[in-house]
Amino acid sequence: MRDVGLAEELAQDAFVAALQQWPESGVPDRPGAWLMGTAKHRAIDLVRRAQRLDRKHQELGRRLETEELTVSDFDAALDDRAHLAGDRFQRAEVNARWR
Repeated sequence: MRDVGLAEELAQDAFVAALQQWPESGVPDRPGAWLMGTAKHRAIDLVRRAQRLDRKHQELGRRLETEELTVSDFDAALDDRAHLAGDRFQRAEVNARWR
């Protein structure tokens, strides 16, 4: 990973997950490996989310070129985009970090 800030955020997310799960399930035999695996899976999810968002943008662009969308259709597509991007990560930020 090239973006230290994003790596730190993913590590923090893994620590939060540990604080939520370990009191119930117990500390795993290899806590460092568990934390790294959790951060890795969150990074993979982030990449997949960005790819899905790109596909949605491409689909919307094709639809805009081939048919006339109403304002409500466009608003619904934008709502979809906001949902896919998640609360913390915006498309531009994700793309900039993964290039």
